[in-house]
Amino acid sequence: MILNPILRNGFNQVLVNYHNLLWGNPPINEVDFIDKTVQSFCNLNLNVQNQKLTTRAVKIHPTPQVRYYPNGFQNQIPNIRIEMGDILYIFKHRVNGNLVTRRGMVVQVKYTMEDRLRWHIDIDQFRFLCNWHPFHIVSPQIPGNYTVHPRTNSWSMYGFIGPNAMNYPVYYSANRIRNHRGGIPAGDAFTYWILPYYSWDTDTSFFMKLIQGYLGENLISNNNIAQFVNQLYRYMQWLPDPPEDPQWNGESIKGEKGLGIIEFTLEGDFDLEE
Repeated sequence: MILNPILRNGFNQVLVNYHNLLWGNPPINEVDFIDKTVQSFCNLNLNVQNQKLTTRAVKIHPTPQVRYYPNGFQNQIPNIRIEMGDILYIFKHRVNGNLVTRRGMVVQVKYTMEDRLRWHIDIDQFRFLCNWHPFHIVSPQIPGNYTVHPRTNSWSMYGFIGPNAMNYPVYYSANRIRNHRGGIPAGDAFTYWILPYYSWDTDTSFFMKLIQGYLGENLISNNNIAQFVNQLYRYMQWLPDPPEDPQWNGESIKGEKGLGIIEFTLEGDFDLEE
């Protein structure tokens, strides 16, 4: 996707401001990081010639808890309850009012106060984010059973943060971590040391690739995930992909555990790059 250089520079400045917020007042925990991220990407509006980038963001309460079934819905034992994630990113691209791209990803935030680049990862949650076994949402009580079958590794991401370990988040997919570890480790949890190189996973390039439509699961072609994401929207009384109304019909909840939803919408008649 070819972005107007002025639009790209404008979004880069948004990222600089986001970084300055994190550097000047480092998050004290995962909840604080979610609040600062929602704050930074709330109601952005960049309009350059025939291209427009807007955002809307809010944190909903409570944090979605899911119960998943490693052996499928028919065999209810064993079943495991875990937190689904901390942030849901949605990217949309519209051309002449028509939705041509819609991508999404779930991010589980991991926080450390240590100086070292290592984080504690729960095995039950890690297994879910790698495999996405059949599940349903138990808190809040949202009806329906889901088997999403993600096709893209960047549907399930980990965002590693820590004011002593680094100045900005680093994002790795759950499957990248699994491949690096040679599979899902045994036990209840494991300590993960991020790789010595960051590549595109650093915060700036992560968001730039996100708004160019390179990251996330394609919700247009994956109807299972689209239905799941739409159900989250409906629960909050938001219609999926409204073409108008740039404001969320909800209030941000600061200082409490919750799910941050951040949506980027890019409008313009420019070409998509393969």
